[in-house]
Formats: sequence, C-alpha cells, structure tokens
Amino acid sequence: MGIHTFGAFFGLAACFFYKPKVGIENAEGRCGGGYNSQTLAMIGTLFLFMFWPSFNSAMLTGYLQQRGVINTYIAISASCLTSCFIATIVKGKFDMEIMLNSTLAGGVAIGSCCDMITFGVYSFLIGMIAGTISALGYLYANASA
Repeated sequence: MGIHTFGAFFGLAACFFYKPKVGIENAEGRCGGGYNSQTLAMIGTLFLFMFWPSFNSAMLTGYLQQRGVINTYIAISASCLTSCFIATIVKGKFDMEIMLNSTLAGGVAIGSCCDMITFGVYSFLIGMIAGTISALGYLYANASA
C-alpha cells in the first residue's frame, strides 16, 4: 500500500511541476493528455517494464522467482502489443495513451499467478486478454466522455 501511496503523490507532484496551467486548461474539452504528459507517462511505463517483474516476484524464491519474472515480462509485452494492434484497428492510428494504460493492465493481471504458470503461452494469453479489455475499455469510455 505504501508503494501505491507514493506513486499517487509522486504523480500529483509531477503534474503540478510540469506546467500546471496547461494541464488544468484543456482547450479541446477532452481528457486527453498533451505531449509533455504523455512523455512523462512513457518514462513511467519504462520504469514499469524494469521494476514490475521484481515487484511481482519479490516474495518468491529460487526457480519460482525466475518463473515469475519471465511470465510478468511476457504478459506486459503481450498487453502492449495487443493494445497497439487494437488502437490501429479501431482508430486507424497508434495511440500512446492506450498503450500506457494497457501496460499496467498486463502487469496487474499476471501478478497473482505469475509463479504458477509453467508455459509462456498462458502468460501471453493473460496479457492479451488484459490488453484487449483495457484498450477497448479506454477507447469506448473515452468516446462516450
């Protein structure tokens, strides 16, 4: 819980540090982020790729820890690839915000069972399902807003 609290406060502090008036005044009337916010979110996603596998397998030992790390990397990668594919199919172009959201979904979906999966194809399927749900949810929730 402490990690999530830190992340929430860090995100709030970063929002106010990087041009808060630009973030508050939205000229298009949408919730879409600008170039600066997406760049900062992409840096966060790179940290996610580096540290989420160790977060998922921190309490494991031996070969279970190795299995947890590998399965987490596979699931996160699959959710990113799936979200890029879905965004290209639905919108006709690549959308960075969809990929950023679905990366987190892949890591969360595999988190509880990362050490129990013995074949990588199951990790890939979990990541694909999480990426699909996240991408479609973002696309249709954002379209109705």
